[in-house]
Amino acid sequence: MSSKFNDERVKQVLSTATVFEVTPQECHVEKYGRPCDTKRVKKMVKNWNQLAMEMPLLAELSYNTKTGIGQYATINGQHRIKAFSDKRGADQVFTAQVIDEGKLSYEERAELYSIINNEQKKPSPIDNFLARIEFKDDTAVTIYEIVKASGVKIGGLDNVIKSNKFPITGAISRVEKLYSRGTLSSTLRILYDSYLNTSSDHSNQAFGEKMLMSIDQIVYAYRHPSGEAEYDEERLIKTISVNPAKVWVGQSTIGMTAERKQVYASESILVAYNKSLPRSKQLDTSKVFERNYNQQTRKAYGLAKG
Repeated sequence: MSSKFNDERVKQVLSTATVFEVTPQECHVEKYGRPCDTKRVKKMVKNWNQLAMEMPLLAELSYNTKTGIGQYATINGQHRIKAFSDKRGADQVFTAQVIDEGKLSYEERAELYSIINNEQKKPSPIDNFLARIEFKDDTAVTIYEIVKASGVKIGGLDNVIKSNKFPITGAISRVEKLYSRGTLSSTLRILYDSYLNTSSDHSNQAFGEKMLMSIDQIVYAYRHPSGEAEYDEERLIKTISVNPAKVWVGQSTIGMTAERKQVYASESILVAYNKSLPRSKQLDTSKVFERNYNQQTRKAYGLAKG
């Protein structure tokens, strides 16, 4: 889905906000919001100065005219609201900028949240990815579907803690790069099958940044322009599964050139893959240094994202 906002649209939406008194207990952080930083809140409480507090921005979800109680989505200022609640009480009133009910859909609130908070303290890649899913960004949704279909979970989503325990990845920035290179599905499948039936210690870091990058390099380098793999996937999976992920990516790089450091793990896997194979069936390890399709070549060969 294309963005609903540009600079003028943001300004127009914000210009409709009115100043209103609300209480912390009426304010909620919707799913697209990042977790509350308790250390930041404690620091704000310790150095409390309400007069210097910028008004939070809220979106009205509902308002009961009889009770005078409303429900509001926090677009900006969740830490200020939590600090106020801790300092003064959840039932005490503070002033906020409020966008009237019905002005923003859930997807628009998620996107506005992402835009405004990116201009301040930049959210983590996971937080930003979650917000993009919530406002139904096409690329983020497609990547999420590919990852789930591969049996992998993204740390920080689906109520999964941020870790590299199998089958969890926290390397969302690397996942997005693999998607753009067209290697995401293949890389996840190979790593999943390599470590599926191994111990938790053996499979730890299977979907970490370095391991994803290493298998991506192999998939990318030994994929024929027609789209067919030049490697035997079953053999590659068996080769990878012999060692824990942390062994493949944890070897010493002392004395290596910067170029070698980038491919040392994938090169080690390829050396193990070639062992005992006749020369005619061995993979040329130099390809991990050479193969780099530019955008024009990718289009010519029809190498799609995914």
